Amino acid sequence: MAIILAGAVKKIFEKRGVKLSTKPMLEKKPVIEFMRRMRVFGMEKFPNPTYISTINFYLNKKDMEKQVTLGMIALYIEQDFMEKLIKMLQYPQIDEDDEEQVKDACGAICNLICGQFKADLSLMGYWNVDMSHFSSYRNSALMGIPFYSKILEKYELNFYIKGEKRLVMEISMGPIPRLKKEDRKTFP
Repeated sequence: MAIILAGAVKKIFEKRGVKLSTKPMLEKKPVIEFMRRMRVFGMEKFPNPTYISTINFYLNKKDMEKQVTLGMIALYIEQDFMEKLIKMLQYPQIDEDDEEQVKDACGAICNLICGQFKADLSLMGYWNVDMSHFSSYRNSALMGIPFYSKILEKYELNFYIKGEKRLVMEISMGPIPRLKKEDRKTFP
């Protein structure tokens, strides 16, 4: 799943003319769990204030309503790079002093990447999962975020732009069913 996510990031960035310096650095790490939620802490990724957006995935709408989480993706962007990344991705300018605008911009980027990830999964024959609206934070999600608790590992992907680490993504995902080839044409 981490490789599919890396491909989604690359597609989104290349469509907007943003070149990654290298292939993303991929590392398997343990999930740090707190009260049945996953710890999300930006200062572990960057030495400066960081904006974080997360999206949860569900097998279907029923599971989403019941909060039966299949997986999660988190996006981390260093505060000092946020405005520049927004310009690079050709988004409308934001007021970097307005924390809510910056959180929304981070969430929009996360949503775009996760939407591409979801589309790529479907193209590869995986079940068409449902995804939540993004949640955004500055530095940490104090109460943690929901995750698939049967898998206590995540993958961290570090993305470099102009030779510097500028974007970090985490993915922790439970098993997503694959459709039989004959069902793929009729599946919504």
